[in-house]
Amino acid sequence: MEGHSKKIRTQNDKLELWREISNGWRQITRLGEKNISCLGICTTEFKILRILQDEGPTPMARLSDATVLTQPAITSFVDKLELQRLVRRDRDRKDRRVIRIAITGKGRALFRRGLRIHSQFVTGLLSGLNEAELSRFSTIMRKLSSVEVPVK
Repeated sequence: MEGHSKKIRTQNDKLELWREISNGWRQITRLGEKNISCLGICTTEFKILRILQDEGPTPMARLSDATVLTQPAITSFVDKLELQRLVRRDRDRKDRRVIRIAITGKGRALFRRGLRIHSQFVTGLLSGLNEAELSRFSTIMRKLSSVEVPVK
């Protein structure tokens, strides 16, 4: 779409731009999900493995916060990962009521493989943008993410 620039002047233009952003993001997300699915896990499970890889053994509540999912939903994902022996549940040494989720060696290996696959996907996806476009895109995404809009 290089050279294609549309003036956004009216409310309808802004709504159409939002539809383009939303549809584009949905398509990219689906491609990313399909890409990760070759590992036998979904993107949420991959994200849980990433959190555990980065942070070490983690309470369920922290996983819930980091993924913006309810604790029952996280429990379901952790159950699936545990069945595949990618994670394990450990009791906290200081507070036995707390269960920490830890990544296993098998989980680490799968995560590293997934990271290589995902990195190749992202590199390919962004390869059509030059350095200036990537920088502008990053700036715009940060601005959009930080706007506080009342939700009704």
